[in-house]
Amino acid sequence: MAARNEESVDRPRKLRSDGERNRTRLLDEAEILFGELGTNASLDELARRAGVSSATLYRHFPTREDLFRALLDRLGEHIDELIEQQVLTAPTAAKQAELIVTLSAELLMDYPGYRPIIAAVQAIDPDYQPTDHYTAVFEEIIQRAKAEGALRADIQVTDLQLSAIMIGSLANFRGMRESGLWRRYAAIVMEGMRPYPGDPVDAAPERAEFNRLLGPDGTIGPWPD
Repeated sequence: MAARNEESVDRPRKLRSDGERNRTRLLDEAEILFGELGTNASLDELARRAGVSSATLYRHFPTREDLFRALLDRLGEHIDELIEQQVLTAPTAAKQAELIVTLSAELLMDYPGYRPIIAAVQAIDPDYQPTDHYTAVFEEIIQRAKAEGALRADIQVTDLQLSAIMIGSLANFRGMRESGLWRRYAAIVMEGMRPYPGDPVDAAPERAEFNRLLGPDGTIGPWPD
């Protein structure tokens, strides 16, 4: 009887472990597949790459949107870790602002499929704005960086986010990512945010305009197969 009880405990634990490994493989392969082929990539191909059946895929993610949401949730957890462990531990607000730009750009390079995934989710749910979660933290960092004399008075959170997107677009050139040359251009962009006595420039977009420009109405895609 004792042996049977131990077996009954071990079997569900093993099934849960196998299921979690399958789910992780599917998410790992989905990041690559959507980066290569766009958000309309075949889910049967995803199952094949992950080494599972299509039935297993749909058991974990009944719809394409469920898969997108799971990918974005996982990315959000990774961003939370980066902010907590790298950004907020930097010694100055100026360095923290720089890390917001460079780490965000690096994420866009490492995970090129995420921008169209966000656009696809926003097409279904226009209120979905994943970056809004970080606005208050970033605004506080910017204000402290300005007090340090490290940022221009007109710099806003949207400036940091759009700068990261511009730099992250260099992921379209494999040599930029592999050589690390993109960091030169990140440094140049950050230098342009420092106080200087030059002519004024156009104002940064407000949050609502930022969301509109990068939302489903302002984004190119989803792309056809």
